[in-house]
Amino acid sequence: MADIDTRALNGGDLRVIARRRLPRGVFDFVERGSEDDHAVANNLASFNTYRLVPAVLKDVSKCTLATQILGQPSPMPLVVAPTGAAGLMWHDLV
Repeated sequence: MADIDTRALNGGDLRVIARRRLPRGVFDFVERGSEDDHAVANNLASFNTYRLVPAVLKDVSKCTLATQILGQPSPMPLVVAPTGAAGLMWHDLV
């Protein structure tokens, strides 16, 4: 997995690497959206509305990702939807 860190500069790069590494059926399953790929198009459009602006020379000694999810404290806002295929892309299974 170390080579991914040095070659992937964005999500598109990760997609290219995944296409090369994964069996076609697995890649196609993960890449596909529902129905006419409206979900994929909507996700990309929403994601592209955000811009990352670097904050240089800022004090980052007290940064935190902590937040609340459904009223519960979370040290890092990462949620995996409960689907039957959530573990499909675990690196040790592919």
